[in-house]
Amino acid sequence: MLKKILILLFLFCALPAIADDKPVRVETDAKLEYNKGIDFYNSGQFDNAVDCFRKAIDLEPDYVDAYYNLGMTFDYLKQYEASISMFKELLARKPQDYDAAYRAAVVSYKMNLPEQAKEFLAKLPASSPFYYKGQQLARQLGTDIQTIKASQPVEDAPQEEPQKSQGTFAGNFYYENLPSPTGIVVDNVGYLYVADFSDNLIYRITPTGEKMVYLKHPKLNGPIGLAMDDGGNLYIANYNSNSVMKLSSSHELTTLIESIDKPYYLYVSGGYLFISSQGTSSVVRYRI
Repeated sequence: MLKKILILLFLFCALPAIADDKPVRVETDAKLEYNKGIDFYNSGQFDNAVDCFRKAIDLEPDYVDAYYNLGMTFDYLKQYEASISMFKELLARKPQDYDAAYRAAVVSYKMNLPEQAKEFLAKLPASSPFYYKGQQLARQLGTDIQTIKASQPVEDAPQEEPQKSQGTFAGNFYYENLPSPTGIVVDNVGYLYVADFSDNLIYRITPTGEKMVYLKHPKLNGPIGLAMDDGGNLYIANYNSNSVMKLSSSHELTTLIESIDKPYYLYVSGGYLFISSQGTSSVVRYRI
């Protein structure tokens, strides 16, 4: 899935003044290109998405999320060498991006480069949410991550990333900069999904607090309640459109239920989706 940072267009980035005294908007412009790339990707216009992500990087060379999305797009297009190149650029800037390390290992495996895959797997610490998936890939290579790490030079051993300190207190975590958060749900990997009512999108937040836009689509209209089944399918109470949407684990968005008056809270249990309908003062049970 793609990473994305939502921006507010009225914000300017605090950068030093330059000689010609023109407004400095490099970061903002880069994010605009990045967001356009996300929209192109979601609509299947992959060449345009690649162009936008590249423009974002040209404007902000350390834009790690743009490198990630280029890597993912090239992987989808089966341009594996280009994909690996982007993940390497990302990891050179952010060595503790274990998502990128895992993705790079997967692409290396697809390229039949087992030793390169092992090098990326060696970067995954046991505390990473990608460690389990990495271990599965290592077994496909006839080994495990512990054995891979033992064969790596000591100086190459990855350093654990310290937990982000901002917004934390006594072990709790405070997820910031969510304009109008409503429904929340957590998947079986530990990712947090948050509906944003006013901006009509769904965020995904990693266990370490990194935020990305998971879903932005014209059909989203006032998302509130969220629920997820065991198969990783996400259900969305589309409050302003009086409908319930389903985002499949393969990221296909469909309208599951139409004409449900002001759906609010969602809950999945026993093969059923339960929906509270504020407009009818009732609860709907729907087999999924």
